[in-house]
Amino acid sequence: MIAGWDASVLRAVIMANAIFFHRFYSLIRWPMWRYIYGAAVVIVAIMPSAVLSPGFWYSFAITAGLMGVTPIITTAIRGPRWWVTYAVSSMVAVACSLPISLIQGPFINVGAFFANIWVSWMGTVGLLMGVVVVALSVVAPGVAEWIGQWLDAGANIMVQIMAMGRSYRMRRGDALVGLAVLVV
Repeated sequence: MIAGWDASVLRAVIMANAIFFHRFYSLIRWPMWRYIYGAAVVIVAIMPSAVLSPGFWYSFAITAGLMGVTPIITTAIRGPRWWVTYAVSSMVAVACSLPISLIQGPFINVGAFFANIWVSWMGTVGLLMGVVVVALSVVAPGVAEWIGQWLDAGANIMVQIMAMGRSYRMRRGDALVGLAVLVV
């Protein structure tokens, strides 16, 4: 019905528009879970088959975890607020996707907890450093080239580590045992 719009993209658009409308136009402050439920109802009304897609469940499970669990954990951990929130959000996102991964298939990527922080952190640093290199290339091309070489080496290391992580997969039973150990 809507070409190119996956359930996760549609959820993000609906929730963002609803939050901006209510908070800035109507000046109404609803609890965040109402936005999640409202987005789910709208998506199911527009695309009923979206309920069968994994993207629908991943999107809502991770969003609910980020909105509900992350603030509780981040207030309990001391440290630089930006780093604690970043690390906790990454771990909560992976933990919320774990049950859906177990339902979908017999394998779970064990390194997802660490890879999520590693890849997103390196991606952010790489993006920001790339912008710095482009801006610096006008003023100091030699320095920009040197930084660019280090950035390229870091990206190559990241790709090699991700390739090593893909080669190891865990069976569903092993993941349940590991999850039980984490909970206890």
